[in-house]
Amino acid sequence: MRLIIILLLFPFVTWGQNLFPSKGVRRTTTPNNGKFVDSPSFNSESRTISNKATKEKTNYKIYTKEYVDQKHIPDEFELTEFAYPKKGSTVSWILTPDTSNCRHVKIFSFYRSGSMSLREKVTTDLNKYFDYKFFDYTKEMIYNKEIPLLIIYEADIEDRIKQKTLKSFLHDGKLDPNEKDLITSKLNRYIIVYYIAN
Repeated sequence: MRLIIILLLFPFVTWGQNLFPSKGVRRTTTPNNGKFVDSPSFNSESRTISNKATKEKTNYKIYTKEYVDQKHIPDEFELTEFAYPKKGSTVSWILTPDTSNCRHVKIFSFYRSGSMSLREKVTTDLNKYFDYKFFDYTKEMIYNKEIPLLIIYEADIEDRIKQKTLKSFLHDGKLDPNEKDLITSKLNRYIIVYYIAN
């Protein structure tokens, strides 16, 4: 009788020990050689970000933050990466937004160390899609100010056909970082990638 009770309870005990992901966190496994399985689609646009430190000590942080109706939606993974470059050294990394699935955006960041970060967002509204624009930026590191690099925004399918969202803000195909507040005031939902150096 005890054996039967133990055998009946065993599956519940082991099932109760498995932690399930919360808040949309996805568990990813890698094969034995340690390479990450997910990668951007072959036609994704990439931009190399390079900033040269001009101070003796620099604290360089990269953030990926989401906003809905002009309100920040905090999450524990918005600090994407950080570095402490010395004067004269360059922080260099690659930023690749993948919108090959227009309702599921992936934001890849590749670093010199060989590490990579991936952020994903989805929209469940069939009348919405994700698009993105890069901001223009200088290679000289700017201190004590959020420097926007990329904005990914949710827009209506109708706008996609007309290609009108943010069109008036483009200068040589890029957005002016000084117009960031004006640009974001026109959007309901957006994700912004920026760096800040102190």
